[in-house]
Amino acid sequence: MGNLVHPLDDPSVLKKGLQEAGFSESDSEWLVDMFKRPDCFGDPSGESIFREDFIDQFEALFPELAVKLAEAVEIEKVRQTRLALLFSCLLELGLVGGYPIWFYPNAGIAENAEWVEEFQRHAKFRVETLDLHKLIELTDFDALLPLLFAGGVSLNEIVDLERLSPVPRRRWPAKDRDFEKDPEELEFWLIWRFKDDEKRRDIVCLNTLLQGFSSFSADDLGDKELADKVFGLINAIYNAMMYLPMNLDPLNDGWRVVARELVPFWALLTAREPDANSERSFLLPTWWHLSTLIYGWSMGGLESELSAEYRNRLIRSASQHIGILRSVLRDTPEQFKDNVNSDFYQKAFYILLVFAKPWQSLKPLLLAFSEMVKPAVASHLGFWNESGREPPPYPYSQIALWIGTAMYPQNHRNA
Repeated sequence: MGNLVHPLDDPSVLKKGLQEAGFSESDSEWLVDMFKRPDCFGDPSGESIFREDFIDQFEALFPELAVKLAEAVEIEKVRQTRLALLFSCLLELGLVGGYPIWFYPNAGIAENAEWVEEFQRHAKFRVETLDLHKLIELTDFDALLPLLFAGGVSLNEIVDLERLSPVPRRRWPAKDRDFEKDPEELEFWLIWRFKDDEKRRDIVCLNTLLQGFSSFSADDLGDKELADKVFGLINAIYNAMMYLPMNLDPLNDGWRVVARELVPFWALLTAREPDANSERSFLLPTWWHLSTLIYGWSMGGLESELSAEYRNRLIRSASQHIGILRSVLRDTPEQFKDNVNSDFYQKAFYILLVFAKPWQSLKPLLLAFSEMVKPAVASHLGFWNESGREPPPYPYSQIALWIGTAMYPQNHRNA
């Protein structure tokens, strides 16, 4: 390509060089015109646009992209990835890891320059037609992301919903570097967003996942699949918050930044009437838990937006099952030792704690406590762990703990 190219050089030479570097004929023609814009490289005092080794270096980084692929979607993926790489170089956001920058004299042009919008309009970058793994590897993707997807990221087109697990990850999220590398993980996008939520929430929005949650069958199997996916969504949000513990608190009001985006998922659960009968549905604990995260005053904080009808439905269903717990603790207490059962009743308790009046939450717990056949406190009458003393008889001590928690003054907001 020689000492190409000054913006005023023969455009056919520049076009040929771009095609040799792998750009399509139409993109090469468009790029030549764009480089001549005064706000891009159209500086007559400049030396050149590219260094001599541009073609060789560009192709060395993307040898697999030089292959002509048969499938249209893959051809578009090659095209968009090339353009994205070029875009990142123009903005001095690539390449990372010691690779050269090939552009001067105007590399790193202001991001609000008109050519940036022109590039975005022409390329029409989309998550499903980009080799995101390559871009993450080779560019400052953290800074590049909002410029690639100025209109927002369609999470449903890139996130693998099969990876949303109802089982919490065993590894401490802050130690799991995979989150930073894999765009098919929801945590990848949420971590990026939560680093500066106020500025980034419109680019990565949970509402763009809703489509993938709306196709489950209206039967027990569909209910279980939906419940598992919603729990997986909750776990992913929790993981991302834990990854950035100085930014958001996943155990308290960190949920306020996503509460409104979770309301449509809550509506999907509510529409299936998980509280329609006295039997324990797959959706019921998910519905309870999501309600607490969205509407709880210390969590999502949208309590005033929960209608009296739905509040009463939540309280009624939770009270009913805490009432059933009374017979469980009396007749088959070993069932409470099962983690699934104890977790189910804990979620019912939190519904009463957050939404019910104090006596509404205390009465069923006291009745259950009065008929327990297993001790709920240690010999020193404590229901909490204390160094050097006999531990309380878990999990039965949970009942005493819930009663004590329900009596805290801060939990009497509904009095």
